[in-house]
Amino acid sequence: MSAMGSEAARMGTADMKADVEALKAEIGRLREDLASTAKTAASLGKHGFEAARDRAGAAYDTAKERVTHVAGVARDRSKQAVDRVETTIEDHPLASVAVAFGAGLLLGALLRGR
Repeated sequence: MSAMGSEAARMGTADMKADVEALKAEIGRLREDLASTAKTAASLGKHGFEAARDRAGAAYDTAKERVTHVAGVARDRSKQAVDRVETTIEDHPLASVAVAFGAGLLLGALLRGR
């Protein structure tokens, strides 16, 4: 082999070694970037989950408050209706008995027709 040929071979080998070292360094940086990206994704995933959980909890609390309010209003209205019926019965006992008797006859006739 000529002197020039072996010099070129050494330079080629040196260049190849430099390229291999550069690739190793690049692979190391990529690993670090991937690890950092994975940590960031995990953090965002956890944060996103926590945000969704908080929103779901707030929606549950709001719905619970609405249901409680509506139930309270319904309870108050039904109590008022019962009170009005009791007052009407106390104020007009004979008419109340006649209405109850008539409702009973009507219901009996409807059920007997079946």
